[in-house]
Formats: sequence, structure tokens, C-alpha cells
Amino acid sequence: MNYFLSYPRSGRTWQRQRVKHFCALHGIKDTVRFSHIGFERYAPKNVTAIQNFTHRLRSSDNITVLLRKGEALINSYWFYCRKQYGLGIELDPFIRSDLGVKRVRDFLGVISALKKRHHLRFLHYNDAFDPHFLYNIPDILGVENNLDTAMIKAIETKVSAGYTNKRSGKPGNYKDTMSTSSQKYIREQLQGVSLAEYRERYL
Repeated sequence: MNYFLSYPRSGRTWQRQRVKHFCALHGIKDTVRFSHIGFERYAPKNVTAIQNFTHRLRSSDNITVLLRKGEALINSYWFYCRKQYGLGIELDPFIRSDLGVKRVRDFLGVISALKKRHHLRFLHYNDAFDPHFLYNIPDILGVENNLDTAMIKAIETKVSAGYTNKRSGKPGNYKDTMSTSSQKYIREQLQGVSLAEYRERYL
């Protein structure tokens, strides 16, 4: 089984569509799962879901973790919660709430624990949006790479059409919406749990 793990707002929707269309082109069925592993959107951390997921993992499973810069991730998650759920809290206090940087720390802690028992691959948000990323999908899924330019174009066209229809509004750059003190706070809070793979690009 191929698992893509992520914290909400790490680019899962985009990558899931890319992988979905790749699998459809190659007749690959029921071998890919995307999961927030107990950190679903706008909900408390689900410890039971985390435990159930980690217990059913096998040594043969391929696991890829989607990562995003902490400041950008929390900024986007705050924007999403306000837009989708009417969250009535400004960004700076949100960062220091249980839904802010503490929740991201908890997620990274789970990933760090998984890393001790499984081989994990890490995909950065910015790298994943590079068109050349599509050429890495076969390797990630452990299948033969027979992608050509026409296939790449077909996948990107389908993904772009579907994704554009779903999107409405963007959170803006965190540097424009987040105070410098909050940016510093996030960096300090994540420093102790940031994984080495943050500096080891997948592509």
C-alpha cells in the first residue's frame, strides 16, 4: 500500500488528484491512501485514529509525508477554518491556540515516531507543485515509469481544471498577514521537532 500523510493544508488535494489521474491512466486500483492520520480539519487530535493507523502499517508499505513551511501552513489552515467553519479568531491568537502551532508540533511528533520504525519519504509543498514532480509519481508508487510528455500534459490539464473549480479565495502570503513576532514564535516552537528532511528536498 502507498500512503501519503499530511497535515491539513499541505497540498493534499492537488497531489491526490495528480496521483488519481496517473493511476487511472495506468489501470492502478486501490493501492493509494491519503490520510491526515487523526489530524482532520478543524477537529481535536484523534489519538485513537493515530494509534489505529500506526498499528496497521506494514514494513512493505510505501509512506510519503507531505510537508510545508510552518508559517505558511498555519496561515493557510487559519484562513481555511475562518472560511469554512466561521472561526471567529484573528491569526495571531489562533497561532497560540490549541489549533495553532501546538497542533502542528503534535503532528510532527507522530511523524518523528513513525520515522523510527519505517522508511519515510518527504515531499515539500513547493517541490510538489513543480510540474517535473509528476515524473516522480511512478517511483513513489513503486511502478514502472513510462510517463511521456503527452501523459504529463493530460494529467496536469485534468488536475488544473478540477482544482480551479473547487478553489475560492486564497490566504495570501504569511509575511503579509502574520506579525513578525508570530513568525518568530512559530519558528521557535517548531525548531525542536522539525525533521532533518525539511532540508532534504525530494526532487
